[in-house]
Amino acid sequence: MVDCVLRAWDVALPGDRGSLFYADDGCLYGNNGPLVQKHLDFLAASFAALGLKMNAKKTEAMIMTGHRDKVHYSKSAYCRLVTGEGETYREKQKEKVACKLCGSVVELRSMKRHQLTGRCKKGSKTFVAVVDSEVEVEAAEVSAGEWEEPEELE
Repeated sequence: MVDCVLRAWDVALPGDRGSLFYADDGCLYGNNGPLVQKHLDFLAASFAALGLKMNAKKTEAMIMTGHRDKVHYSKSAYCRLVTGEGETYREKQKEKVACKLCGSVVELRSMKRHQLTGRCKKGSKTFVAVVDSEVEVEAAEVSAGEWEEPEELE
């Protein structure tokens, strides 16, 4: 009788499904809960039509998820995950930054591609980058009142 129900199941609900049957024992499995439930309901109704009923005490359900590796987040990414506040990765990539080779302002996400262009290579021949320490020294001089206006060239 089980064989008859399983053949009817193949006709009524064709497609891939996870099932194992031996004599009057069966196992249904899958990664789509509603679909597995639909198949279980069909089998229960088919067995009931033949005068057989499923034993609810022997029926078991188990949900399993695969192994997930631990993900290491940066501090800002973790804070965003927990609080929901802050810039997303995509927003950070849209940030405009100055190219260290040629001085052009481009989006952070386009920097590698930009540095391969002829425009960047040509600009890097004449561009003189400002070193961060020079900027810090100038800022310290301005705050200390030691700043002198540069002389104008005639």
